[in-house]
Amino acid sequence: NMMNVQVTVQVHAGRDLAAKDIGGTSDPYVVVRAGASSGKTKVVKKQLNPEWANEQFTFTVQCVPGKATPLAVEVWDKDTLTKDDFMGRIEPIDVCDAALVCRKFEPRTWHKLLQDEAGKHRVSGELCLSVDAQEAGVMQNENAVSQRLERRAVDGACALLAQGHPHPGGRNVTEALRIPGTDALRVLKAISASPHMDWSDREQSMHAGNWILKHWSEREDAQEVFEYLLEAAPKSFTLDAVDELLETEDGCALDMEKGPGQAFTRVFSPEKVTRYLSSRSDVWEKVEAAGARGAGFAAFMMNKLGMRPPFTYAAKVRTSGSADAVNALA
Repeated sequence: NMMNVQVTVQVHAGRDLAAKDIGGTSDPYVVVRAGASSGKTKVVKKQLNPEWANEQFTFTVQCVPGKATPLAVEVWDKDTLTKDDFMGRIEPIDVCDAALVCRKFEPRTWHKLLQDEAGKHRVSGELCLSVDAQEAGVMQNENAVSQRLERRAVDGACALLAQGHPHPGGRNVTEALRIPGTDALRVLKAISASPHMDWSDREQSMHAGNWILKHWSEREDAQEVFEYLLEAAPKSFTLDAVDELLETEDGCALDMEKGPGQAFTRVFSPEKVTRYLSSRSDVWEKVEAAGARGAGFAAFMMNKLGMRPPFTYAAKVRTSGSADAVNALA
């Protein structure tokens, strides 16, 4: 299960660093460590806002699943006659985790400098780095092909999200998840770990949730995927799915016998659908606002889920609703 990961770190600049010398300046340099490998930048004389050019380090580290391999980056002040002074460190980055879950770091990211464990040093400022971790070898086990496909799917999804795409879709994801043996739940959890996937963001949650609902429902492990999705996403996910289906252009409204509506009911049991819809007091208002297109879903909620509409909506259905909805009320 070993995997070789190539880690590339580029050191760009520091700002507002602590003054360590008598003249109110410092002579900073940066030390980078990953596994048994390390590198050191040039010293920048008398600067609290140093800049480094062409200071890039590439290491190959061996990753073991479940075991963290931290990338450690520290800033030091160079002294001639005494021991070099510690100026701060960044929060350690698990490079193996970064490679496996596609936690791509933006180029030129500023990292706050922290104290060491002793906490006895004067520390301030930030350090600007670019960090990347990619698989350098091939995992040696029988699931190598599936796991490489999963990582390709995650990589493609994260790249789309980083570009502002509304959902983690794309060819890499759909192709990888068509291959038997790939683990859709593992892919979804890895995508969720990306800094660009925020399930608390209502708009992104709606787009991502509905894309997954529509395209992953044929998989054998779809139930597990959607169970996780409903836990990760806000409770409004189900209602957002309703909104999305109400806006379909084919006129089928929320027809639960075909299309996206069929995918919705194929995965969730009627009890779960009822529970999630019942948790929102505005569900009938949304159906009513959809007019004739919402009547089919109203009939579904009444016939299949046993949900009863409020009196005001029932009265409107009896006077101007569709035949399906009227029959359901009867």
